[in-house]
Amino acid sequence: MPKVLQLMVQAGESTAKVGDLIASELKDFQFINCYLHAGRQGEVSLNLPSFLVSGVFRYLAALWIYLRLRHLMPEVILVHRFKCLHLGYLLSLLMRRSLIVVVHGVGDYDRGYRRRLLARALRRGGRVVCVSEYVRDYIYSVLGGSVEHVSVIPNSIDFAKVEKQCLSRFAAREQLGGLGAEGQMVIGFVGRLASVKGAPDFVEAALRLNASNVQFVIMGDGPLRPELEALVRDKGNPGNVRFCGFVRDAFTLVGALDLLVMPSRSEGFPLALLEAVASEVPVVASDIAVFREILGDSPFLYKAGDLEALVSRLEACIGLFHEQSLADAGLNIATQIKADYPYAGFIAGYEKLIRSVCR
Repeated sequence: MPKVLQLMVQAGESTAKVGDLIASELKDFQFINCYLHAGRQGEVSLNLPSFLVSGVFRYLAALWIYLRLRHLMPEVILVHRFKCLHLGYLLSLLMRRSLIVVVHGVGDYDRGYRRRLLARALRRGGRVVCVSEYVRDYIYSVLGGSVEHVSVIPNSIDFAKVEKQCLSRFAAREQLGGLGAEGQMVIGFVGRLASVKGAPDFVEAALRLNASNVQFVIMGDGPLRPELEALVRDKGNPGNVRFCGFVRDAFTLVGALDLLVMPSRSEGFPLALLEAVASEVPVVASDIAVFREILGDSPFLYKAGDLEALVSRLEACIGLFHEQSLADAGLNIATQIKADYPYAGFIAGYEKLIRSVCR
């Protein structure tokens, strides 16, 4: 059975979730899941300090990983994100094995030395997988045009399995502390509280609306949380915007929402959108390239960073909620995305690629 050494940054991250799905479904391969930092029991957790995955220390880290794992001698090395690329590239040279690089978003290769490393990996026979056409176009732009061995395998999830794992609307709301009084709409944000995710826009929009019949809930943590909590205390109704902090397996609770807002300034292909689809929750999203790619000409898109446009979209959705038609919109979006991004196609894409590079 061919072995695949899969390098990921840390268990639980969205990019690692993609790796977990690949490893769990490709039964004809033996996956060795290896995390640079914290992992899970039964898998390889390297617990490397941050300085060992940057600068010249990467060479020492790669040699140490090679000495630790060389007895496994995988046929393929599959890496996620740039932190893993540098180490994976060095390991592919030491082990003389094929390399596959999964690119999950834009921005990782803006720096010159990163672009050069990716180009070098491609010249030596490496393959690059982009999680969306938007990410592929970005890779083409940083590498200077169309490049061989760059392909697109869009992210997906096992929608049926995730749907079974999700709590019911009532149970999810109870789990989150009793959200939503009778007839009250619940609008949510799920993700890291950072500018790139548009968290400040969500909070500002909530404060502008300040509707008594709407509850805003935020599942996630991040560097902006203290600032955003202070903003709510100073300018709004603290009871109207609830900060839940980091929520483990947040996807199981998305069904508590009547509407999910994704005001991101940049994304590769967010699993949170697919997880909302599994619960048939409608999504208002910023009009960035990847959301246009996934949602098409959806009326639920708005110009990224335009607070007035976001408030207007939310007001329209509140109207649809009270007309009992918002749930139908969520169902229509879910049906479209499930058809466009089937889980079977996602798994088959990785299986075909890995087989093609196995010796």
